[in-house]
Amino acid sequence: MVSIAILATPIETYMQHYYAPIMLRRNGNTYTHPYLSINVARRILFSGIQGAGKTTLLNEVKRLGVDCTAISGSDALRHVIGTSDLSDFDKFSEKERTTFRGQAVDYLIELSRTRAHPLIIDGHLILRNRETGEIEVNWNEHDQRLYTEIIVLNIDAETILERRLGDTRERALNLESVIEESDAEMNAIERFIVDKPLAFIEQTDLSLATSELRSILEPKRRIESNNEVPDWLNNPDNNRANILEFATDLDISDGQPVILIDADRTLTPLDSAAELYSLVESLSWDSFCAGFRHFGYSFEAFREAVIATSAISADSYRKYCAEAANLIPLHPDAINLLKGLCSGPGYPMIVTCGSPTIWRQLLDHHDCHEIPIFGGSHFAVDHFLIGKDEKGILAHFFKERDHPVISIGDSEVDELMMQQSDLAVMAHNHKHNRDLLPGLIGIRDVRQWSQTGESETISDFDPITFEQIIQTVEAISND
Repeated sequence: MVSIAILATPIETYMQHYYAPIMLRRNGNTYTHPYLSINVARRILFSGIQGAGKTTLLNEVKRLGVDCTAISGSDALRHVIGTSDLSDFDKFSEKERTTFRGQAVDYLIELSRTRAHPLIIDGHLILRNRETGEIEVNWNEHDQRLYTEIIVLNIDAETILERRLGDTRERALNLESVIEESDAEMNAIERFIVDKPLAFIEQTDLSLATSELRSILEPKRRIESNNEVPDWLNNPDNNRANILEFATDLDISDGQPVILIDADRTLTPLDSAAELYSLVESLSWDSFCAGFRHFGYSFEAFREAVIATSAISADSYRKYCAEAANLIPLHPDAINLLKGLCSGPGYPMIVTCGSPTIWRQLLDHHDCHEIPIFGGSHFAVDHFLIGKDEKGILAHFFKERDHPVISIGDSEVDELMMQQSDLAVMAHNHKHNRDLLPGLIGIRDVRQWSQTGESETISDFDPITFEQIIQTVEAISND
């Protein structure tokens, strides 16, 4: 899968305006929220000579659910050049090619700053020039600043030749040429890759190679399983089973539209976890953030956040949640949306990575008692957690049961949920949704919602108001 977003803002302006660390101050304490600080994903060159099988291996890793974004270096070049055909690229002068590659690197670095998980660039350290037939090293100062690490798929020449013979693409089709390219790649590694982590995968078996690549991309759990936490927090399958059990027990009519609504930053400008932590000196914000820095937006990251929050007792947690709820204002249009959906024919529900205890109080305060909440922040209070994957699983669950699904979210954490929906509504956020936009490519029906009615248009998606969202649910119900 290739995820590409058109990001037209210059990098320097973009970083200063959208990604300067945002500090939260209360009670004399200062906090930096993990979603607001500068976020740079691992940028991995996945190299190997043509025919090694990189694309097949990446597709298999993605199929297994490894949280990463894969893009080919060629696609990045196509993006900056503005063409779908690179057949004439080798005809450009060396200076022109270097310039275009530099622009592609700028694009990839900018893309990595919107993602929490690894960005894998399917590329080549060496390539055979189609015009001259000579092998050229594909590494310069731009690549040096782009990549944080290198993975090389180093397959024997005979296997590569066999694969090339079964491929229609224009490549050298004799064993001597394949060996020459393999030797050239090893030589390039020795010459240029001197200060970056380097890993080799030499398995020709797809399942073994996939397992090896997956072990590199997915860091090991930092907090081991133990008997002090519930089973759902030790095992993502148990966690998801609890989520789907809760979903199954909801009283939803056949064919009734389901509206999945993110909470933090979508219905309010604030973040419920940040507000909670600002009140409790004994909770470690660094411990809460550490999982996201280490694991991206995976189950492991949210698991560590739950463990960090569970350092206080259940009674203390509920007490401070009540105080935090009093500090969180909802957007007026968000309140109108929730009330309109409650009285309409659809079935709205909150799906939050924040605190469901805080959100229960917020909804009850606005007389939205009927809206169920999916979420978990404290293992002695809740029965599951919600992360990026779990949001997608929940949307898929309702979609498979023939419920029209509308999702409303603002960030990368919501993208899998939105990809599974019939209508995806992008709620404007403080980052201009830069982390979400790449995940919306390919979704058939996306709208953008300004909860304040004042934020500027962010993309080419058609705008939608809270009244129109309510009307859309009514129209779907009447079909």
